[in-house]
Amino acid sequence: MSLNPASRDDVSLLRAFVDFVRDSWKTIVVTTLAVVVVGLLYSATREEVYESTANVLFRETTISQQVSGVPVFENPQAPSSAGAEMITNVQLLQRDAIARAVHDRLGLSGSILDLQHRVKIQQEGLGNLASITASSSDPTEAQRIAQTWAEVFIAARQEADRRKLGDALSMLNTRLDELTPVERRSKLGRDIQEQVQQLELLQSVQDGGAEIVQPATLPGDPVSPRPRRTLFLSLLFGLALGIAVAAARRALDRKVRTPEVVTELTGLPVIAQFPESLFGGRVVEPGSWAEEEQFRTAAINIRYLDIGHDRRVLALTSARPQEGKTTIAANLAAVLARMGHKVSLVDGDLRRARLFETFGVERSPGLTEVVAGYADPRDAWRRVDLGDGEHLRLLPSGMQPPNPLEMLTSDTFRRVVSDEKVLSDYVLIDTPPVLVVSDAVPLAEVADAVLLVIRAGQTTKEDVRRTMRSLEQVGIRAIGAIVTGVSDRRQAYYQYGGYYEADGSGDGPQTIEPVAATPGAQSDA
Repeated sequence: MSLNPASRDDVSLLRAFVDFVRDSWKTIVVTTLAVVVVGLLYSATREEVYESTANVLFRETTISQQVSGVPVFENPQAPSSAGAEMITNVQLLQRDAIARAVHDRLGLSGSILDLQHRVKIQQEGLGNLASITASSSDPTEAQRIAQTWAEVFIAARQEADRRKLGDALSMLNTRLDELTPVERRSKLGRDIQEQVQQLELLQSVQDGGAEIVQPATLPGDPVSPRPRRTLFLSLLFGLALGIAVAAARRALDRKVRTPEVVTELTGLPVIAQFPESLFGGRVVEPGSWAEEEQFRTAAINIRYLDIGHDRRVLALTSARPQEGKTTIAANLAAVLARMGHKVSLVDGDLRRARLFETFGVERSPGLTEVVAGYADPRDAWRRVDLGDGEHLRLLPSGMQPPNPLEMLTSDTFRRVVSDEKVLSDYVLIDTPPVLVVSDAVPLAEVADAVLLVIRAGQTTKEDVRRTMRSLEQVGIRAIGAIVTGVSDRRQAYYQYGGYYEADGSGDGPQTIEPVAATPGAQSDA
């Protein structure tokens, strides 16, 4: 069952994210834990804060309306200019005079400004209700401040309204005193006396146009700190910060960490991945199923790359030493031979030869003696038994020459490789690192294909780019990459993978991803 392009992209994105989390989990976890610890320490060191709220309802009836005959207790929800009125009422609740009166009545410590900072006043919705919320480290004090603030404000409004009514009464009484007895008995006098009685009644029942509809209550739990809330927010922020830090580290990291990065840098399919733990600088033994199977996978992938081409001479190279190419070359040759192929292995690293040690044969006579004319090729080639009747042919390096580059560019060396190509299904050549010496270039020129070995966590991105440029400048293009030093967790993740095509069209070359995780980071000397 094939996936459509959209589904393939989704799978690729999900896989890339899973790989990112797997590679960066330590950074994410450490960052998250650090943020959580800081958040909990901050929460533990903060003083507990309690809040208490009193609600005040404002009526829309004004003194002028009361005096002119409008009912005192009007519907508070009746349409009017309540919006502007409430803005004014909220501003009046915040006056310094109210804060000063509350401060003096309760005998609070601290300044009036500090008290104002501890009290929050706001309109509730679009109605005529205002809330007065006071905070304090003492729950009782928070309740007293909120309740007293409401009481002081209402008392101030009552006093202001009574004062206005008193001024009106004084004016009416003065005018009444100016009337003669006859004028007092007239309609004018009786009207003035009736107004005086109404104002006296209003003055006695005046409540300032506001009342406390919800007294402040004693708070039970503090509003701050909240350990559970702090823990939850710290976890969210820590995860986000951890992912951001990990992404920044990956963006700034100069080292190649994953096979995906190799493909991005080179455009090559990664045909095998070898973890650090499976082996070190040795040839896997027959019957070592887990290890041999990984190299068998690599060999099969090489055969997939060879479809339609005559690529029987393969050169293995790397950017720098210690990336694992020698062990890869030895094990690939051994596994190809165990699969029934005729395999020849050439140690072309004349400066730091190691294949003779790997297979336990004499170093000389070898390649240098053959090229120099001191030995017959039939004497230099060694038969290496691999068990179960399988074997491969090995041409060791021979003694280290003073002029490796001249030997590798000689016609004699080319004939040696050409002759062996006729006798073998595969000829593998272990070459020196490209960026260290120039010997790898002539070796790559005699090969049908080049495999680039890259060590995760060691090879830099710039080294990979320079290696690719060096090969391309002389007309050599690698056909695949092998990544060593891959983490065991990532290796297990790919253990049961499969071949994936770059697209489903079936046209043109397809990118092959590793069938299975492949073992072995080795140590090239």
